[in-house]
Amino acid sequence: MPTLVKVCDHLDPDEALRHLRQEKVSILYDTGNTGPVMYWGESHSIYIKDPDSHDIKLTSKFSGGLA
Repeated sequence: MPTLVKVCDHLDPDEALRHLRQEKVSILYDTGNTGPVMYWGESHSIYIKDPDSHDIKLTSKFSGGLA
C-alpha cells in the first residue's frame, strides 16, 4: 500500500517511465504484461520508492475513476 498518492491529471505513462528511469528512480512492480504500469478502470498508475523507502503511487485519476 502506498504511503503517498500523487494524482497527475495528464500522466503519460511512457513519458513518466522514461523520466523515472533516466533519473534512476526505483520503480516497483516492474513485472507482467504491462510492465510497471497498473491499469485501474479509467486510470493508470506507476508505483515508485523514494530515497527513504516510502512507496509512492503516481496516478492519472484517484480510485480509477470508480469513486
